[in-house]
Amino acid sequence: MTRSRQPTRRTRRRRRDGGYVIALTALLLLPLVGFTGFAVDLGAWMARAAKLQASADAAALAGVVYLPDEDEAIAAVNQTLARNGITAGADGLSVTIDIDNQRQTLSVTVTDGTVDQFFSSLFVDDVEVERASVAQFVEPVPMGSPEPYLGVDPERGLNPGFVLNIAGRGTRKENGDKRQAGLCNNSHAGCNGIFNGYNNVDYSNNGYFFTVRVDNPIPGQDLSIEIFNPAFVQVNDFCTQNTLPTDNQINNELRNVYAGDPYGATRYQRGRDSLFCTGDHRIGGDAIVPTTYIVRAPDDTPFDNSDNPPICTITFSPYNEQTYGLLVDTEVNRAPRGMENVPFYQHFRRWFPICNVPSAQVQAGDYVVQMRTNANLTNTPSVTTATPNLNTGTVEQLANPLPTGMGHNRFNMRASWGRAPQVTAMADNPVRPETGTGAYDGTGLSINAQGHFAIYQQQLATQGSFYLARVPPANAGRSLVLTFWDIADVAGGTVSEVEIIPPPGITPDCTFLRVTDALGPHPAPTANFDCTITGMTNALYNGRDVVARIPIPLNYTCNVADPFDCWFRIAVRSDNPNDTTTWSASMQGDPVRLID
Repeated sequence: MTRSRQPTRRTRRRRRDGGYVIALTALLLLPLVGFTGFAVDLGAWMARAAKLQASADAAALAGVVYLPDEDEAIAAVNQTLARNGITAGADGLSVTIDIDNQRQTLSVTVTDGTVDQFFSSLFVDDVEVERASVAQFVEPVPMGSPEPYLGVDPERGLNPGFVLNIAGRGTRKENGDKRQAGLCNNSHAGCNGIFNGYNNVDYSNNGYFFTVRVDNPIPGQDLSIEIFNPAFVQVNDFCTQNTLPTDNQINNELRNVYAGDPYGATRYQRGRDSLFCTGDHRIGGDAIVPTTYIVRAPDDTPFDNSDNPPICTITFSPYNEQTYGLLVDTEVNRAPRGMENVPFYQHFRRWFPICNVPSAQVQAGDYVVQMRTNANLTNTPSVTTATPNLNTGTVEQLANPLPTGMGHNRFNMRASWGRAPQVTAMADNPVRPETGTGAYDGTGLSINAQGHFAIYQQQLATQGSFYLARVPPANAGRSLVLTFWDIADVAGGTVSEVEIIPPPGITPDCTFLRVTDALGPHPAPTANFDCTITGMTNALYNGRDVVARIPIPLNYTCNVADPFDCWFRIAVRSDNPNDTTTWSASMQGDPVRLID
């Protein structure tokens, strides 16, 4: 009998592992909490870093536009940081500001040495967050001169071969003034716009802007801004108009009246050879325009000259009559006349102070001289001594009628230290005391056009070339763009030659473009390796733009502390100059930018 074995049932003992899990969890909990806390702190640090970066960016952009004035730039940086809750020395914050005026860059570094630590302090001591920003400001291209004058200074014998020009709105653009003539022939460039019946798309309602830069005011010295021949006086291009005195009148009747003048009455002689000839011409008709000058004080908006507070204003009536009758010594002629409310002999072919800024009011910076032929200040008194509270609204409101007169007014401009006295009596030596004596002082002053200016050339320059545009090292790696409007009429439509002369350190490398217009594309002017253009005939280039594009090397440098360095110069060569042209300059790229 077989016995069956019942299987033995064995009971497995359950291991008691609960203590192990608890121990392991306890061991891992501390780093898990630490990593979680560190992640929370890291997010807070990143948020703080973003706040510091945004603040540094805003401060750098706010401050860089004030360069080269380091004090103003630093003040703007600190004000901007304060508005974002950042004050150096408070709550562990520090701010470092570095300025490179050579490159026109400003660096702002913000450091927070006491960043909040919610959990990470168990592992890390004293976390520091730092962010930096570098901004660059490239000013609008200064056009004109490092000298305190633009155009001819006949009393000092300075002749760059051109005078300044401003046209009436009723004048045609193809006569040479691209920005102030309102009419143009549709076969020419930029003539398809409609502005109150005027079709020049390049017309500027604000006129032309020039700046008188004051580097350092001279204690006790007034600042005088003067215009030579500020009123339109019809004499025609070459000053042969019979409105001028005859030789007999100059040598007889006027000789004694102006005996105290080193130039005598010969300053009123006819002919283009006289440096006193500016060539005012009633191009377009007899409805000649008045000319308005508005001088504005420096302000803190470098990109908008029209909002600078006006301190001097004066409008000059036009004259199309015999000047002899206005120059003889009579009681009537000693009386003020015209919109300017000034005797004629005080401003005709003389330097006239359109603005005297008393020494106590002179500021370092740019005084803006705005010139218009579409404003009319007839109903306001002439203000030629700076008045800080001059009514801005009145000045601009009176410009609204937009006069439609014609003509080209031509003049020169200069600035000097020391109040320029006006002539007070014809028989009492009606000249400025410093005339011909060398006492003129333009130390630390320079005059530039802002972006555009029109000139008239009717004489051969005594200088081989003249200043055109200044390019500081901040523009390295960009391109200078020069635009020449209507330059083909030089030498009466015959072949002209224009040479662009770069500053040292730039190898001439110009690309010229003949701008396409309604007539279709045309070949660019001939250019050789040294940036000289020729072949600009009247048939192809009258009333059109020629553009020159010049790359600025990345390693370009010049001495910005030297006012005569960094300039592109221009030479216009012609045997018989007689033309009005408009020249413009700009740099490709944004003028204010973050570069790091």
